[in-house]
Amino acid sequence: MQQNPPGGMPAGCFLNISKIAKDYFKKNNIKSNVGIEVPVVAVGKLGYPDLAEKALLDGMCDIIMLARPLLADSEWCNKAYSGNVKGIIPCNVKVIEMQENFMQGVCTANRGHLIHYLHKANVELINCAKVLSFDTDKVYINKNVSKTIPNPYNTWQPLLPVNIPNPMAKKLGTETQNVSIDADLVVLAMGGRADETMFFNAQKNHIAKEVYNIGDSNRAGRILEATRAAYNLASRI
Repeated sequence: MQQNPPGGMPAGCFLNISKIAKDYFKKNNIKSNVGIEVPVVAVGKLGYPDLAEKALLDGMCDIIMLARPLLADSEWCNKAYSGNVKGIIPCNVKVIEMQENFMQGVCTANRGHLIHYLHKANVELINCAKVLSFDTDKVYINKNVSKTIPNPYNTWQPLLPVNIPNPMAKKLGTETQNVSIDADLVVLAMGGRADETMFFNAQKNHIAKEVYNIGDSNRAGRILEATRAAYNLASRI
């Protein structure tokens, strides 16, 4: 078994490790408790049918394990088996932030690193927006659509602390637009004070197949606790 890799690592990045383990077991004649060859399971960015199939055919592993691809499309295995690869639903992620900038107050280097890989993974970042309501498989938001909103993917420009005025900063416009977003899974992590009202409403109305409650939405705390909660959740879904 292998640990799920970070977002910036390439697809199939652990296959060489699974091959090493498989060859080691065979070379040393290591068997399972019932006397058969130990099956090696590969995991980590193997949600591409061609890559997963090649790994099995090349003897890199015995079993492919999927997590996020199955959350995005529970019929992934059936579609891959039938050859309907184009019909597989990709895992599309959208992150909504009420503030003008994502990760305001975070170390510039770490912030730039994370945003770079989010952009590379086609994660849509929506800043200057707020959640209005939920419906079945829908999230309704109100977002600022003025031309002066900051580019959420801008990593080269450092952010000044909130207590230091920036005379060069453009004044944020007030033009907004209501937008609906399709959602199969919703994760709430918001607020400076614990308020689970939105989570319970989302749960009551069955807005998505899965609804999680982390960060200040669950219990007020520091950024460290929120980051740990997000990591623990991400490693399980």
